[in-house]
Amino acid sequence: MEQYWPNTDLDGRFATDGFALNFQGRLALVLIEKWGTVTGKITDAEDSAGRAVLDVMPVAAVVKRAFSMAEQAVAGFTT
Repeated sequence: MEQYWPNTDLDGRFATDGFALNFQGRLALVLIEKWGTVTGKITDAEDSAGRAVLDVMPVAAVVKRAFSMAEQAVAGFTT
């Protein structure tokens, strides 16, 4: 990552972190966005309608998996 402008504080919130991501970083971010709310595993529990209950994957695990997959994808593209 390369920083191309400083943090901008708007109304107490940062508008951007000012980083330009390389392809691997952009791919990891896309994977995090796609999986961040849906990745999980089925438990033995059921809800009141009899549907399986999912345990949501911890945030750190989603990020780690996304970066690992992005790294492997980039390596596959270059070999």
